[in-house]
Amino acid sequence: MNLKRFSEEFIQMTGCVVRGLVKIHTHSYYCPNLRGDHIAVVKDNGLISACLWDFVFCETGNNGRSKDWRRLGLLLEKTARNHGAYTIEIKDMCDRMKNLTLTGMDVLKHSAMLSVRDKFDSVLALNTFVFLHCKSQDDTPTDPCTISSNSIPSQADFSTAECTISSSSIPSQADFSTAKCTISSNSIPSQADCPTSQCTISDREKSITLLKDRLNTNVVWISQLPTWIRKRILELGFDLPKKDTFRGFIWNLRCLIEHENKYIPPEANVKVSSWEMQFSDIDPDLEFEIREAWAELLLEALNYSMQIGLEF
Repeated sequence: MNLKRFSEEFIQMTGCVVRGLVKIHTHSYYCPNLRGDHIAVVKDNGLISACLWDFVFCETGNNGRSKDWRRLGLLLEKTARNHGAYTIEIKDMCDRMKNLTLTGMDVLKHSAMLSVRDKFDSVLALNTFVFLHCKSQDDTPTDPCTISSNSIPSQADFSTAECTISSSSIPSQADFSTAKCTISSNSIPSQADCPTSQCTISDREKSITLLKDRLNTNVVWISQLPTWIRKRILELGFDLPKKDTFRGFIWNLRCLIEHENKYIPPEANVKVSSWEMQFSDIDPDLEFEIREAWAELLLEALNYSMQIGLEF
């Protein structure tokens, strides 16, 4: 089965290319004819890296260099299409790059460039942000896995505080019993770090406002709950989701992720190495099942997490 996402190996190589572009741009160079054969992929002792080898001095200033992100977006789009994996998530990233609204190191923060673990952490960070800053009067968790009230920092301390999740909420995962959830100012690139970045403080505040307006909006997601997940929820003795809102959707994702060792797709009988070849035929996992069921809503949630600048 095609999982229709970039492998961790491919993400690592793309990260090398992105950092390479940022570096040559700093020295006024660019890649006016960026193609796949302009990228040298090196594998040494099991480690993968990629280097740009064809670039020239840019005489047209930042405007010329910024178009490298459009060219890279087109290259990533072509790669995904060739492998039958051009999902709305990858399309969203490529479209932003082609429109030059996603450039520089910000590219690596898009959900299409995140590992499954990092995607899940982004969802958990968004849920914690909603729990702390967007709480509604009728917010009552419907899952026995709850966040300890003693671990919730005040809004004044939120930028640096640790948000500890009750260890009982993550079965058999002691190493996840204490997780950091912060809004880091470093997570929002400065104009100096990323000259063409569109992410500014005002954009962040706008995203927070849009999120608050969106949370109690009715969305269709409960009816799209995969049959095997619905069955597993009942087997575990949990309540089925009741709130068909975006807020309810985020909370439900949090419940699935924090109990992920109990939500293993029936077909997932093969362990996949982190070095698995890109887009290879392997059994589905929880991230794939979530993305297949709620592709647009999951992307929306991950984009809010990225735009607000959340870290977990």
